[in-house]
Amino acid sequence: MKNFILGVFITIMILVCVSMYIKNTSLTASLSTYRNNKEIINKDFQKAKEDYFIQQQSDNISLILFTVTILFTIFGTATFIGVKSEFKAYIKKINAKYAEQVSENHKVIVHIKNLEGDLSFETAKNISSNFDLFKLAYTNEELIEIFEITLVSCEYYSKSLIHKSNKSLTFEKSVKSILQSSIERLKELAEDNGVINLKTINFNRFISIKDNLEKVMTKEDLLNFTFKKSKLSFPTLG
Repeated sequence: MKNFILGVFITIMILVCVSMYIKNTSLTASLSTYRNNKEIINKDFQKAKEDYFIQQQSDNISLILFTVTILFTIFGTATFIGVKSEFKAYIKKINAKYAEQVSENHKVIVHIKNLEGDLSFETAKNISSNFDLFKLAYTNEELIEIFEITLVSCEYYSKSLIHKSNKSLTFEKSVKSILQSSIERLKELAEDNGVINLKTINFNRFISIKDNLEKVMTKEDLLNFTFKKSKLSFPTLG
């Protein structure tokens, strides 16, 4: 691109010089004619001489202005192209840095999610180990407590599968087996008893637990998680 502009500039300068040379030759010839022809009066000779010098000065000024204009044009064009190229390179660098940052942020988010999954699994395991969810004899208060604890453990076990992206197949099968047993236990408790008046789990949280289970369990497994509305009573909706 720069070579093309330089070539155009040189060509234009050559054409201008040729044009001025032809014009100057014509004026010189006219001046020589006045000098050699004695019939022409001195006044006309003087006028021709003045016209020659005026035209010469005008051509010089025009050449200077033209040259300066062309040089500024070339300089401006080259500067614009250079700045534009640097700007594109800077934008490319910024985009690359942004993509790298997005990638790093994604890795951090995945790591945090994995930690959240591990924490959810440990929470569910601790909740389950602190209560005998499958005891045969229990009071009404114990029934409510067992039912709620089972729901909460299902909530955290399902979250451990949802959040962990580095889970092994063995881990996934083990957690799903625990969830299946817990869901079956909830159905047994609901069928063997009357209305279960929940105390700490409201309706919205119950729906949230159900939604989490739907993300990790099959429809066949979730059939056992379907309760008649009359079997459960919630303290509040929200």
